[in-house]
Amino acid sequence: MAALSWAVDADKVIQRFHDLKGKRTTWETLWDDIADYILPSAQSILGDQTPGHKKGQLLFTNAAIQANNFFASGLYSHLNSPPWFKISMDDDPFWADMATRRLHDIIAGSNFNMAIYELYRALGALNTCAVYVDMRKEYQQGGVVLPRLNFRPLYAKWYVFEEDSSGQVSHLYRQIYLTAHQAVQEFGKEAVSDEIIQALDDTQTKYFEFLQYIFPTPEDPIRAYGSVYIQVKDHKIVRQSGYME
Repeated sequence: MAALSWAVDADKVIQRFHDLKGKRTTWETLWDDIADYILPSAQSILGDQTPGHKKGQLLFTNAAIQANNFFASGLYSHLNSPPWFKISMDDDPFWADMATRRLHDIIAGSNFNMAIYELYRALGALNTCAVYVDMRKEYQQGGVVLPRLNFRPLYAKWYVFEEDSSGQVSHLYRQIYLTAHQAVQEFGKEAVSDEIIQALDDTQTKYFEFLQYIFPTPEDPIRAYGSVYIQVKDHKIVRQSGYME
């Protein structure tokens, strides 16, 4: 891939993320209250629950949970019952049909169904949710090598976004916590800080905060959006890449 035509100031990105997150503090408290009664299986929106914490203790009826599950099931059956999309091409309908079937095979080989259902549940409860898609190892199907997509529904706590003048999402900030082993697996030893390298030998599990920043790059002739991963404590950029669309 061609060299990047843009640069990012990690300090400014982190400062902007904290500024945006601070402006929605009252919303986070409301989301956490709603999740207690409608989406207790979700991670705490405020992130203040201990792992293994018993959930649903405030409930005296599961009517709201069932209603939200019905909502999510209805959305899924209406929007995602296969074949739920098709590529059309007047010049080459055979290629379009083949590409459609290939894409359906790729999605069927991923965790899409589980992730999109969780996204619809969060949408019904909190009225906001996002899904992050990345590509993992390839796999074989009928002698054809296909990419394995990984879908991750993101609850409201873990991201903030900005909109452009037309009300469309233009910038996304995604907060991530990784162990030392996960960070090295994701970014490589050469990219992360010395503290993470040293933590590889620790007997206690420690989590490190990272921030992914996705933004439009109109000056880039190849990538429509740039993507930067920052190790927050050290303000260190550990990966830079981009997306064509």
